[in-house]
Amino acid sequence: MKNFNDDLTSVFSRKLMSSQMRLVEANKAIASPTPGHTQIHLHPDRLHITYTEKGKGRCRVEGREYNIHPGVMHFVYPNEIHQYHTAPEDPYRTYFLHFDCIGKAPKGPRLILVNKKDRKKINQLFNKLFYFYHYYKGVARTERILALLFELFAEISDYTDSLSQQGKKNVFDEEFFMDVLNQLYTPPFHNPGIDVMARQKNMSRRTFTRVFRRNTGMSVVEYLTRAKLTHARYLLENSNLSIKQIASECGYANSQNLRRALKKFSA
Repeated sequence: MKNFNDDLTSVFSRKLMSSQMRLVEANKAIASPTPGHTQIHLHPDRLHITYTEKGKGRCRVEGREYNIHPGVMHFVYPNEIHQYHTAPEDPYRTYFLHFDCIGKAPKGPRLILVNKKDRKKINQLFNKLFYFYHYYKGVARTERILALLFELFAEISDYTDSLSQQGKKNVFDEEFFMDVLNQLYTPPFHNPGIDVMARQKNMSRRTFTRVFRRNTGMSVVEYLTRAKLTHARYLLENSNLSIKQIASECGYANSQNLRRALKKFSA
């Protein structure tokens, strides 16, 4: 299997330099809080990369749904039928890039979850691309945009290259995120246990926990706890549910346990 570092950095860089891949849009999308979705569509020769800065939603690609939330970089490849939906209670705000491609675009990951410590840097890269694409009028505009794109693909390779060294099974794929991260991040926050998830991915417990931390910057327990408490805090601020009801929805035995967890989480 080719590693994604070769695909996304080397191949994309060569295509950019040879004009076989051209940035045709760098923009921001702020979803309306009213329930809605984009039209079902595809881009025949276009690579679509989005990065969610805040809020939540999902994208249905080729009949499968993927959750998007802060820190998620999402890829839609040429000729893939897709549709975006926003979460009405927490509309997403995303940056997106469109590239027109000549020839076959290399396939890479579906989702990349950016570590919390790196999100400011990734936000800045997408924001700079948005600024230079729309507002910069200097003579070096093209060169500046290319430099930012090379830097972005290098950052992507940092997340994918280490996983490609894990052995025969490259675990950085859509199945990993669909089956593991989605069930941990969304209500009812089901955690089948590390051993079960590791077996699902044909991995040892040790390899699974190492790869999970490398992807997310957290252990499984830390990731699940953060997801539950983020959801609980949102419900406390934006719903009429009692704290007892919220505790139950987020998997806490009682409201006292939830209060203690929230206090520790906010410290």
